[in-house]
Amino acid sequence: VSYRIVVTAVDGNASNVMVRDAMPAGITNIGNVMLDGMVFTGTNLESGMNIGNLAQGQSKTITFDATVASEANFPYGQSTLTNTATVTVDGGTANSSAAVQVYRRAVQGATIISTGFDGTKYAGMGLGIAVIILGLAWAAFALLGKKKIGAEALLAQKIARIREQNGIA
Repeated sequence: VSYRIVVTAVDGNASNVMVRDAMPAGITNIGNVMLDGMVFTGTNLESGMNIGNLAQGQSKTITFDATVASEANFPYGQSTLTNTATVTVDGGTANSSAAVQVYRRAVQGATIISTGFDGTKYAGMGLGIAVIILGLAWAAFALLGKKKIGAEALLAQKIARIREQNGIA
C-alpha cells in the first residue's frame, strides 16, 4: 500500500510543522519514506516527523509504502484499516484519514471431508456400469425397433401352428 500526505499552509505561515501517522493494526513494514521526493531517514512517522516551516500557500508531500499483514491477521469477511495522519503546528492541529479494505474470502471452520470416492479408486467400476447401461439401452431400442406384426400376419402364424400341431398340411 502506498500513502501520500500533502500538508499545505492555508491561512498564513505554519511554524514547527509535525506530522504523525500511527498505522492501524494490520499495516506493517513502513518504508521508503520521502519528503518532496527526497529520501527522509531517521524518522518514525508514528512518533512524528518534523517537516519544518511552511510559508502561506506552500505545500510539502510525504510519501511512504507499507505492507498489509498476512490473511491470518484478519477475521473472515471484510476489514477496514483506517489510517489517520495528524498535523500539528504552532497554534493548531488537523487530521485526515484514508481507509484500506481487506477481504478474507474463505469459510471459517471449513474442512475437507472424505466421501470415499477419490476419482481413481472406483473409476473402473463406474466405467463398467456405464457400459452395462449402454448395452441394455441398445438392446431395448433394438427390440422396440423391430417391425410390429399386423393382425393378419399374426392370425396366419396362429393358424399355421394349429395345423402343425394337428398334422394338417
